[in-house]
Amino acid sequence: MAKKCGKKQLLVRVPGYRKKDGSRVKGYSYCVKDRGAPGRGKKVIQKSMGRKIAKGKLTGLGYSIEKSALARRRALAKAVKKYGYKRVRGMLGAQIVFRKRSPGETRKKFKSDFDWLVDKYHKGGK
Repeated sequence: MAKKCGKKQLLVRVPGYRKKDGSRVKGYSYCVKDRGAPGRGKKVIQKSMGRKIAKGKLTGLGYSIEKSALARRRALAKAVKKYGYKRVRGMLGAQIVFRKRSPGETRKKFKSDFDWLVDKYHKGGK
């Protein structure tokens, strides 16, 4: 009879095999906790940034993905004055990660803004 696992568990089957001497080793199965795809947990970004993500910080300074590149970069310059380069870089980096598997131009715009920010404000080091 097949073994059954509970919810949020996966069945792992280990196949049987034959040893060199011809004896047979029987296969077995066991249940493991379903961990999902790696890196898809809720707290991945929060852990890497060291603080909870606050919504609307860049939007409040005029940043919007629908605006032109010049307007977005003006807003980023204001954000750097208010929050600092490292924090704004983290905010944009988080947006890029959130849209990693999304089709369309949005991720490309965030990435180009991120690259512009690094080119303009990065002074060496980390």
